[in-house]
Amino acid sequence: MSLSARRRRRVARATPDLLLAYVRARAEHSVPPLDCYWIKGANETFPEPTGIDERTSFCRECCEAKVAELRTKYPKRTKEVGVRVAGGYGNYDDSTAFCHTCLAKLDTSLTDCGAEEERRALTHECAPSFDDVEGWRCLADALENFEAGDVSLFALTADDIPEAGLHEDWLGDWLAILHVVRRAQREQATARSAERVSTRAKE
Repeated sequence: MSLSARRRRRVARATPDLLLAYVRARAEHSVPPLDCYWIKGANETFPEPTGIDERTSFCRECCEAKVAELRTKYPKRTKEVGVRVAGGYGNYDDSTAFCHTCLAKLDTSLTDCGAEEERRALTHECAPSFDDVEGWRCLADALENFEAGDVSLFALTADDIPEAGLHEDWLGDWLAILHVVRRAQREQATARSAERVSTRAKE
């Protein structure tokens, strides 16, 4: 069953470029993610378990500290296997990466599967509130490559969406994004109204 004409018109009125611009604007003051590092040689056998391997992600500072720790504890073995800091660029994974030590957010390009999971979560149970800049940043990241077949969401115009022949699930996702944005706008309007009332009461 296809979406109703009314629901299609709702999507059409909210053009993709405008909604993405809103999401990006809400995320503007978020903390930029850090480059992703890992420890080359961490897969090698040490005298005792280290709790990490070459898939363990770190920020640069924590990675350097961990390498220094391993070299101090196992000087001979780390020299044999060439334990060193590696990486220094964005990660590519099914989910957002965080530093193993300090939990700082790391630069992650999501796979299609990962982006879909993030998008679904951030438009439903984990939808960001108006002032949740980190939540908006996550949503912006998940929307960067949101596509339906060969049609990129953010290349569409208001006239394209109802006529593009896109399947219902895709349009349903888009309506969920629209709902999150409108809820945030209502939250913002309520906060501004309360602020005006408070200001008048003080006069």
